[in-house]
Parts: sequence; structure tokens; C-alpha cells
Amino acid sequence: MKRRDFIKSSIIIGSTSSILLGCDGNLGKTVSSKKNHVSGFIFSDAHIGWKGADQPTVEAQYKAIQVIKKRFKNLDVVFDTGDIHHGYLNEAERNEARNHWLTKMANQFPDSYFHYVPGNHELGKGPYDTELTASNIGSMNFRPYYSFDFKGIHFISLPQLLDTILINKESLQWLDHDLMLNKHKTTLIFSHNSIAGTTYHNDETGYRVVVNSEELLEVINKHPNVLGWFHGHNHQYEVVKKDNRLYVSNGRIGGFNPPKGWGPFGQGHLGGIYFSVNDKGLSVRCFSATQNKFFDEIGSENLSNKIIKPTSFNTELRANYYFGHGQLSNNVEYKLNNHFLSSEDKKLFFNKHNQEVINENANFGFTTELYFIGKRIKRLIGYQLFPKKLDRKTVSEGLFIDRQQNQEDVVLKFPNHKFTKLDFMVRGSYYRCESNDVLNLSAEFSNLNANSKFLFGYLIYDEFQNKLFESEFTEVKATNSHSFKFEFQIPNDVSNSIGNNKYIKFVVRLMDFPSQFVIKKLAVKKLVNNKGQNQIQINDSLYDIYQKKSFSLNNKNGPIKTLKYHGEPSSLIIKIPDIDWQVRNAEAYYQGNTINVTSYRHHFQKQKEVILTPLMHVKEYLSKTVNLMPFAVEYQNNKINISLESYSNQSSMLVKFTNKPSNIIGAELINMGINSMLIKPTSTKILVVFSK
Repeated sequence: MKRRDFIKSSIIIGSTSSILLGCDGNLGKTVSSKKNHVSGFIFSDAHIGWKGADQPTVEAQYKAIQVIKKRFKNLDVVFDTGDIHHGYLNEAERNEARNHWLTKMANQFPDSYFHYVPGNHELGKGPYDTELTASNIGSMNFRPYYSFDFKGIHFISLPQLLDTILINKESLQWLDHDLMLNKHKTTLIFSHNSIAGTTYHNDETGYRVVVNSEELLEVINKHPNVLGWFHGHNHQYEVVKKDNRLYVSNGRIGGFNPPKGWGPFGQGHLGGIYFSVNDKGLSVRCFSATQNKFFDEIGSENLSNKIIKPTSFNTELRANYYFGHGQLSNNVEYKLNNHFLSSEDKKLFFNKHNQEVINENANFGFTTELYFIGKRIKRLIGYQLFPKKLDRKTVSEGLFIDRQQNQEDVVLKFPNHKFTKLDFMVRGSYYRCESNDVLNLSAEFSNLNANSKFLFGYLIYDEFQNKLFESEFTEVKATNSHSFKFEFQIPNDVSNSIGNNKYIKFVVRLMDFPSQFVIKKLAVKKLVNNKGQNQIQINDSLYDIYQKKSFSLNNKNGPIKTLKYHGEPSSLIIKIPDIDWQVRNAEAYYQGNTINVTSYRHHFQKQKEVILTPLMHVKEYLSKTVNLMPFAVEYQNNKINISLESYSNQSSMLVKFTNKPSNIIGAELINMGINSMLIKPTSTKILVVFSK
């Protein structure tokens, strides 16, 4: 077996635990001269667990994935743009669906740089912080928004947080910062929802269009290097060319089949999007796994398009990964994870901004009546408004309220913190806080009655939705005829013994207000007294970042596990340069020349798997050691050395090789079929040898 062929093996070692090593000799800096482009595939909207008539079986979805794998070998990058399971499942059903998605879909691409963008169904509700759950299942370092470089092309994940149709402020601030840092790179953005005025949405603007599309495009349009927006959610295959950019709807690998009346959008086919980028531009072709053909091969020429434009494609450039936070909160400790390994120092970039309001839609500028499934739905982005029968509409100066009955109090809860009958939190756990934080509330109205009362309260939860603290309602005194202000401090004894995060949720009660009035503003700010000093604490070390926009962090200090910020509102981007490995489903770190896999990131898979995808030089790859207890695995000179802590007559490992080993010492080898063998250890030391 040739040395280079050995690198292309996919090896799975597992009993109760397993390790997948996805290897592609054409990855990273050693790209073959024949591979003169970035190749990628996108699948979306698996909706595993949905009971609808259009939903394919898990086996049918697995079959479609296998068609994609065989048709597109050596894909550089693979994306799933969300809705991996359906929304109305209970948690046991969700975990079963997550297991299927990991085992039969995501983990089927160990050779490719795999990335997941959460959808509304998994971010919609759950018993825990749904964003943290999504980050766990998708092996993200921090927030669900992140970016990376591959062969000189920049890729961005930008999901809708807080609400199905909102790119929230922290995401926008992070996006603006990221695009500014990478302004000379050809960029593709991957999301779950569509941008207004691009792909078809059936006039369901309350569900299928980002509500702040104008604000989003204002950020994106500053950067003509952004060549594509790829989204899921709508299930149709569609490619729209507009303003020298491609807007692509990624089809479906599950879920409902779009009605024929929507247009010629590839109805009835499971599949996804194949794209490639080279130095001359971007090409996009919709692919039917059902027929194993591109749609343009079966008469749908409208489902392919391209942008001809010089790009930043460069085979000599190594991969980089960027993550961080768009609106760091003073005094909050953040937990970070490590899924990308590099020998180079990390780079930290800061960007101060003036946005101090922590709640979304403080001026009520987003529409409150939205169209979905043939009916009008009254929605208020970022809030719950009670009673629901209130007449309300967005006006130029705020939110108009018509209390024709003039009887019930008006109540606003923000962010949304409704609980379902299953005790699931519905969105909303996004305003983080800490003990002793000082917050300022300000509200402004068009007019007030002489006896109008403004009552305010708040609740604090941990990430598992356990209530940690509930304040009494406080009557806030009016500062003049139309406004209120209130400053308060979170008690210092709010305990958080279980979770790592505290979330604050606000309640406002308006009593004896006029029958008609306008809420012009409802804003909450965190007051920061940093005495002119901005500092960041990384693990146990404190760094002064006052008037500094960036600095390097010595990689010898190990991975960043915790981060705490002290200062004015800022966005943070952490860059991991020259990535050697992507690690999925578990955390890992370098120690000398050894990769240490430390702990699994989630409990969703029945058969636990750790995937390490190398993006590095072949010789470097062969010299690395991977430790995953109870296994220690070493690769060198066409041999695999496996060390076990212990073994028994019942222990076994399933191993898949592209080529059959010529010899195995210390174990009995049982042929299980094509390229699959069952190893039964007879010793704690196993040597697998391949012929040269």
C-alpha cells in the first residue's frame, strides 16, 4: 500500500466509544494541482421526526446522503443549514432524531470540513438553552455564528437567533466586524432563512423572510466580496442572481414538499446544492439525490447559475477559524470549547461599538402583523404582548396600542419566555447577566393618564431553565408626562450552582393607561463603570486591552476554556490560524506532538464517535499521536498501533479500511464484509500493518 494511499483511509475504531479519522490527501496546504477549486455541498431541513406525509424515512435520507457521497468524492466543505429535527418533538424524540442526524448524515462526511448552521426548529424551544444545545451538537467553539477560511475563500455561519426571522444585534455586530477583518476575501454566507426580495417566500413574510433584511443588507452591501447567501427553511431548490450575488435556497433532505404552485423549484426530490469556487468565480448547481443528477441535466436549467468574477481562491493558503461574540457583556463569564487544532498563536480582535441597549426592537420598528400559512398572525419581534386581543400596529414613532375595552392592563414580557405544556422554554434565553450588574430601564410613551402606573419586574434563570431569582414588581415613577426611568441592581446572592450562565427576562405592566397610546421606546442598558480600562480575562490570566484592537495569545497556554470581559460594549473575534485538524463531537487540544481528546461534547449519539479531519501536510499528519481513552492510537510508516487500557473476551472494535491490512498482531480479525472487519483483542497492544 502506497504511503499516500494510506492517508486516504477512513478509519473507525469503536466499541462503546469510537474514533473516526477522516483523511483526504487533497485537503489543506498540500492540495493537488489538479484540484483547482473549492468544492462544497449543502443539504438542509432533514426534519427528522416529523409525522407529515412528505417526510422520508431515516433510511431514505441515509440513502440520499450515500448518493451524494459517491457522486461528490473529496468534497472540501459540507454544510447542513438547519432544521435537523422537527420542532414539536419531546426531548426523548429529539435525542433520537439527533442520533440519526449525527450517525446517518453529519458523520458520514469525515473527510470533509463539516459545518452546521442551526435552524428554527432546533432553536425554537427545548428544556435547556437551545443555542447551547445547537452548539454542542454542531461542535461549535462558542456562539452559533462563526466563520472560516478554506483555500482563500471565506465562509460564514449566520443563523436567526431570538426569533425565527431575526438576525439579532449581537450577530449583526459580529458579522460587520468579521467582514471588516476579511474584506479582501471572497465570502459566502450560510443561514437558515431568506433575505427579502430574493428567493420565493409565498408572501409568508412572517416566517420565510428575515424581518430586518434591510439592516442586514446594509452590512453585507458594504462588502462586494460577498458573492452568495445560501439558506434553508423553504425547502425549494432555487438560484436567484441579483446585484452580482447568488441567493440560493438549498432544497430539502426531508420535510414538506413545496407546492407546485410555488414555481419550478425541484419538487419531489431529495438532495441539495453543489457549489464550487475557483479563481474566476462561483458556480452553483442544484442536485437531485433522488435521480443522482443535477437538475439542469433533467430539464431545470433555472436551478444552476454562476458569478464570473475574480476571487481570492488560493491553494497555498491554510485554513483559519473565527469565532467570538458580537456584544460582549461586562462581568459575564463565558465558557468556550475547542474543536480546531493549530500550533500557531491565536489572534484576538476587538471592535468597540455604541450599541448599549441589550434588548431587541427597543423602538418597535419591526412589523407586528405577519402573514403565514394563509392567515395574518400578530407578532411583536422580541416581545410577548398581553392580552393578545389588543389591537396594535407599528407606526412611524413606535407601537400603537388600542385598548377599546379600556379595562385590562397591558403586559410586555421580553425576551419571549413562554413555557409550553411540556415545560419547554420557547426561545428567548439570550440576555445574559451576572450578580451585582447594574441595569437602566427607560420607557417613553405618546401620552399618559394622570393615574397611569408603570410596574416593572424581572426573573433570572440558568441555562437549564431553573428559576434562580424573581423580583417583586416595582412601581416606576414618571420623570415627566410621557416617560419613565428606573435603575436597579441584580442581587449579589443569585446562585447558579448547576449552569454556567444566567439569563435575565423582563416584565412590564402598564396600568390605567389611556385607551389609545404609543410606546415609543422600551430599552434596557447595562451600566459599566470600568474607569477607562477595558480588560479581558482568559482562563486565569488578565489582559489589558484598553485602546488595543488586537493581540496574540500564546498557544502554549492551551485552549481558551473561559472568558470574562470587563469594559464598554465590544465585539470579539478569536482567530485560530493555520488549522491542522477539525475535531467533532468532542473537545481536544495539542500537547507537544500529541492530540489529546478530552471529553465528548454531547450525549446524543448511542454509538459515540469522535471525528478528526486533518487540514495539514501529509508528513505532519503521520507524525501525530491521537489519544482517546481507553484507546491510544498512533499512525506511522503504514502501521497503526493501538494501545488498550484493558480487554476482555467480550470486547471488540469495528474497523473500516479503504484497503485490507496485510497483517494484524495482538487481535483476531473477522471479515465483516467489504472493507469492514471486526477486531477482537487478544492483547492490550494491537499492531495493524499495511503492505507498501
